[in-house]
Order: sequence, then C-alpha cells, then structure tokens
Amino acid sequence: MVDMMSIHSVWTRAKALVRVHVDQPLIAMLASEVARPLSYFGLPAEGEDLQTWRPYINLAYAVDRNAGKLRQLVYNMQMHCPSITVYTRLGEIENLILDGDIDLDGQKLRNQWDEEARSWRWAYDLINLDAFGIFLSGRTQIAGGRAVYYKRTEAIKRLFALQKGHSFVLLITVPREAFNPQTVQILRADLQQYLNEKRIPVGYSLRSAVSLMRSEPVGGRLTPYLLTAAPLLLAEYSAIESFNMTQCLVLTYSGNNNAPMLHIASRFDDAGSALPTSPDWEIALKAPYLEIRNEGGAPMLRLSEHQSPLSNAHETRETLSNMGIILDD
Repeated sequence: MVDMMSIHSVWTRAKALVRVHVDQPLIAMLASEVARPLSYFGLPAEGEDLQTWRPYINLAYAVDRNAGKLRQLVYNMQMHCPSITVYTRLGEIENLILDGDIDLDGQKLRNQWDEEARSWRWAYDLINLDAFGIFLSGRTQIAGGRAVYYKRTEAIKRLFALQKGHSFVLLITVPREAFNPQTVQILRADLQQYLNEKRIPVGYSLRSAVSLMRSEPVGGRLTPYLLTAAPLLLAEYSAIESFNMTQCLVLTYSGNNNAPMLHIASRFDDAGSALPTSPDWEIALKAPYLEIRNEGGAPMLRLSEHQSPLSNAHETRETLSNMGIILDD
C-alpha cells in the first residue's frame, strides 16, 4: 500500500485518505478483473492521484487549463512514475468532452487503438473529474434572478456516450461552496420533478427518497438532498448508454483551506446492449454516505449521520466491504 504521508498533496491529508482508502479499492478491483494495467483520463493536478495509483495505471491523458500545472505534472511523473506514459492537453475538460475531442491547441485527443475496429475510440478505464464543479442539474447557476444552463451536466452525459461499450470507474469531486440556498432550491425542484417523472418503483420508497431533501444548508454542511441527487442522476445518465451502475458511494470532506468538498466514486459496467437499460435505482438510492472527520488531528473515515432510509447499517457496511472499503470505526 502507498504511504499517504510520503505523498506531497496540494490538497490535504483528508484528500490523501480519499485516494487510498476510498478510490483505490475500486481501481484495484477493476484492474484485477480486466487483468491488465488501466488507462486514465482526467484532472490529476500535479500528479498526486497518479502517484498514488501507479501500481494500476500505465497510460494517462491529463487535462488542465493551466499550462504551468501540466508542465509540473510531466516533471513529477518523470521523476516519480516513469512507468506511466503521460499525454497532456491544455483546455477546459468539459469543452474537450463536448467538442469532439479538440483541445485549445487544435490537436486531436489521442484515444486508445481499437484493434478490432481499426480506428481510434474513446475507451478509458478510470476517469477522474477532480474539482469539476456543479453537474447535478442543467439549471445550477443563477443570473439575473433566473436559472442558467450549465454545460457540465451535458459533459457528464456525453462522457457516458463516448465510453459506451467500455466499463469504467468514475470519480467526481465537486466544490460544495457553490451550493448556495438559492441554487439548492432550484436543485430540489429539479429532483422532485425528476423523481415524479421517472416513476421509481414503489418498492424503492419514493417518498423516503424525497424526504432526504427537506433540510436547508446549515453551517456550510452538505444537505441530504445533494447526497441523494448525485447517484440518481448518474444512474439515469449511464442507463441511457447501456451501462449498469454497479457501485456508488458519496463522501464529504474538507479540502484545501477547509473548503467543503463532495466526492462521488462509482463504477459502471457495460450491459452488452445496444439499447438503453433500466437505471439502477436501488444502488443509487442505497449509496452509502461517508464523511472524513478530523479527530485528534488525524482524518478518519466514518459513516455520515445522513444515510438512506432504504438501507440499514448492516447492509451499508456490507456494501462497503464488498467494495473493499474499510471504515475507521
């Protein structure tokens, strides 16, 4: 296991704990099943993620809008992880996903070679959208008193279309300070309509799911509503492109300068169908909610006080155990 304290982190010791004890078990499980090194696409900052997961990765496509960070990433990888081949692209990652894989330099984003199809195709095993921003709704910014379209939602949907036919682990980290009360009110209305329209089976207790949306933000804490929204929307987006959401958890922690963060770790397996599948409502609604607490100066991984009313404590712990995740209590 990688020694967390030996890894330089631009975030916090809490972020290092997320990498090793939450994300790495999902990554290691996928690498074991496919029996080969994994390919990576995303936002690795200066390379802490890749350094942590280097036993499982041999190819990485790193994106950042800061050229200096990309140069530092390349230097760090050459010094500490020469076994990983790294390609870099300068630009906004959502534009890269949406605009036909063209970056700011006008270069094509190189994808993996599909020997059978004899063509380039988008097929990554691990996608990491770190500090990606709000994606939970198509109406999450406020301007002039009205809701404004937010393109990160479409980027997430497009990502599943690009990955179609290729199972992968998806990690999303969202800065929570953007969730002001006005935004939360719009998100709550969106999810209420979403749940009603989708007609989630009664067995999954729709009323119980909606009840998680009741509380307003207090003291910067994440509301139960937002914990519910992320897995539900990812379940829907993935099913459209014939993926089964097989694993999902939601975690909150304090990031750089104590900024409140939301982290969603999930896995999507190809259903082997050309048609949309049924969304995995049960996995989404029963996703474990975790949090990192600083106790005595040491970050500890705990169950959040907010848990789905559809899942008991034993079932939640069993789900985490099956994902290879061990709590500190």
